Amino acid sequence: MIGDFIRTYRHRFGVEPICATLSAHGITIAPSTFYAHQARDFGPTEAELDEAYAAHRIFRLWEDNRKVYGRRKLWKAAIRDGMTIGRDQVE
Repeated sequence: MIGDFIRTYRHRFGVEPICATLSAHGITIAPSTFYAHQARDFGPTEAELDEAYAAHRIFRLWEDNRKVYGRRKLWKAAIRDGMTIGRDQVE
């Protein structure tokens, strides 16, 4: 992955020159983005994981109901399924 590449070679070339070279070849990444991800260990935050799991669970509910439920019925189905989620989050 790009972050691993930058992390491996940053001591030899520097983060900014690596990002500039990658940008010249069509892979745009700002040094500040690299540093922000490095500060949180290059993984998603706990909130991002929770949101992704909830979205997947709602998607599975929608598929289980033959993809015909709208946001209101899907929200009620999510509540019946034990999720504590707002209607706006289902939307």
